[in-house]
Amino acid sequence: MSHLFKEYGPKRGEISTRQNGVLVSMETGDATGFAINNIQERGRLFISPGEAIYAAWWSARTRVPTTWRSIRARRKRSRTCAPGDGKGIQLDTPIKMSLERALEYIGADEFVEATPTSLRLRKKILDEGKRRRAESKN
Repeated sequence: MSHLFKEYGPKRGEISTRQNGVLVSMETGDATGFAINNIQERGRLFISPGEAIYAAWWSARTRVPTTWRSIRARRKRSRTCAPGDGKGIQLDTPIKMSLERALEYIGADEFVEATPTSLRLRKKILDEGKRRRAESKN
């Protein structure tokens, strides 16, 4: 493990924590472009379409407190073909963090999972109901 060091200095009080929340996946499966397009308006993405995800995995960074969203939602199909406006889905490039940056970014109730192929940021308690009960006890 390593860390970037700038300089020594006098104590400046408490270390500030992350001021924004994250959008967290409610389901396990593959992320769909349609669902990611709907959530990218709310924050900066951490995932790409087709990426395998599971419940409690972060999907985007937001300016509002942490919220849970479906990343697997499918577009509703109708019996009639509606003419489109000729535009496809435009997705932003997802944020890819280094291990060092991810460890600095997480909160007390979150983990960084490191595998040979990916880094995942997730909540410690995967089930939303259990997580809410644990938060209400504190």
